[in-house]
Amino acid sequence: MFEFLRSPQDRHFIDNGRVYCPIRQKDTEIDICAGCPRVQQIARGDGPPYVRCQLESPLLRGTFYGNTG
Repeated sequence: MFEFLRSPQDRHFIDNGRVYCPIRQKDTEIDICAGCPRVQQIARGDGPPYVRCQLESPLLRGTFYGNTG
Protein backbone atom coordinates (compact mmCIF):
# COMPACT_ATOMS: atom_id res chain seq x y z
CA MET A 1 0.00 0.00 0.00
CA PHE A 2 1.17 3.54 -0.78
CA GLU A 3 3.85 2.12 -3.08
CA PHE A 4 3.27 5.12 -5.36
CA LEU A 5 4.74 7.40 -2.66
CA ARG A 6 8.10 5.67 -2.79
CA SER A 7 10.89 7.16 -4.86
CA PRO A 8 12.77 4.98 -7.37
CA GLN A 9 15.96 6.23 -5.69
CA ASP A 10 15.30 4.12 -2.61
CA ARG A 11 15.75 0.97 -4.70
CA HIS A 12 19.14 -0.70 -4.56
CA PHE A 13 19.53 -2.95 -7.58
CA ILE A 14 21.02 -6.43 -7.29
CA ASP A 15 23.85 -7.06 -9.75
CA ASN A 16 25.83 -10.31 -9.91
CA GLY A 17 24.81 -11.25 -6.36
CA ARG A 18 25.81 -7.89 -4.91
CA VAL A 19 23.79 -4.85 -3.85
CA TYR A 20 24.72 -1.38 -2.59
CA CYS A 21 24.24 -1.08 1.18
CA PRO A 22 23.39 2.49 2.24
CA ILE A 23 24.31 1.65 5.83
CA ARG A 24 27.77 0.29 5.04
CA GLN A 25 28.07 2.63 2.05
CA LYS A 26 29.54 -0.06 -0.20
CA ASP A 27 28.50 -3.09 -2.24
CA THR A 28 27.55 -6.13 -0.16
CA GLU A 29 26.79 -9.77 -0.95
CA ILE A 30 23.03 -10.27 -1.27
CA ASP A 31 23.20 -13.11 1.28
CA ILE A 32 24.43 -10.67 3.92
CA CYS A 33 21.92 -8.05 2.83
CA ALA A 34 19.00 -10.50 3.00
CA GLY A 35 19.80 -11.26 6.64
CA CYS A 36 19.78 -7.60 7.67
CA PRO A 37 16.87 -6.57 9.91
CA ARG A 38 16.55 -3.29 7.97
CA VAL A 39 15.47 -5.03 4.73
CA GLN A 40 11.87 -4.14 3.91
CA GLN A 41 11.54 -5.78 0.49
CA ILE A 42 13.50 -7.90 -1.95
CA ALA A 43 11.76 -7.68 -5.31
CA ARG A 44 12.36 -10.19 -8.10
CA GLY A 45 9.37 -9.41 -10.27
CA ASP A 46 9.06 -8.24 -13.85
CA GLY A 47 11.88 -5.69 -13.77
CA PRO A 48 15.42 -5.91 -12.47
CA PRO A 49 15.70 -7.32 -8.92
CA TYR A 50 16.17 -4.76 -6.16
CA VAL A 51 16.23 -4.31 -2.41
CA ARG A 52 14.51 -1.67 -0.31
CA CYS A 53 15.59 -1.08 3.23
CA GLN A 54 14.67 1.12 6.15
CA LEU A 55 17.38 3.72 6.48
CA GLU A 56 18.57 4.72 9.90
CA SER A 57 17.48 7.92 11.54
CA PRO A 58 20.18 10.65 11.67
CA LEU A 59 19.66 10.69 15.45
CA LEU A 60 20.61 7.01 15.66
CA ARG A 61 23.57 7.09 13.25
CA GLY A 62 26.08 4.37 13.97
CA THR A 63 23.95 2.47 16.48
CA PHE A 64 23.08 -0.54 14.30
CA TYR A 65 26.41 -1.51 12.78
CA GLY A 66 28.61 0.66 14.98
CA ASN A 67 31.63 2.12 13.24
CA THR A 68 31.63 0.63 9.72
CA GLY A 69 34.47 2.81 8.39
